[in-house]
Amino acid sequence: GSVPSLYASGSHGYASSAALDLSGSDEVTVIMQVRSLNAVATQMFLESGADFGVTNGAFALYRGDNYRVSSRGTTAALGTSSAFSQPDIVILVMRAKVASSSTLTLERNGTRIITNSAPQGTGNYGNHIVNWMLRNAASASLFSTAEFGTTAIIGGPLTANELATAVALAAY
Repeated sequence: GSVPSLYASGSHGYASSAALDLSGSDEVTVIMQVRSLNAVATQMFLESGADFGVTNGAFALYRGDNYRVSSRGTTAALGTSSAFSQPDIVILVMRAKVASSSTLTLERNGTRIITNSAPQGTGNYGNHIVNWMLRNAASASLFSTAEFGTTAIIGGPLTANELATAVALAAY
């Protein structure tokens, strides 16, 4: 099958949002439907802020031959999964929390593939632009070769029922 989508060719297409204000939340959930078409090069699916490695309150979801997630309060936490073949049509759910009990997880089609409880420092998820399909629009790198369907970015915690409903809507 295919994803009803925004298609990224891997060379120059991307989208950016206006600043997304998550400054009132130390938790974020990203739900994304994606069909990744290339596992050779590292490619960005979604990044908040100018640089998830150094921007406080930023997060990212990307992949090469495996899935990778990053979340940063005042310290970055990274997570990497095992390899997956292509093409890969999936619903991805990234959940991150910046607090004394930091967490960073990624689920692929309902199965947890990344868990990281490394400290992420303190703070919240800030008021940042969100880039889809590339790493920081200013540097124009890590373009995606993928089809993107429904994406939701939710600041704050979700109950199990709310998460199940959001995932079901993304899969529709």
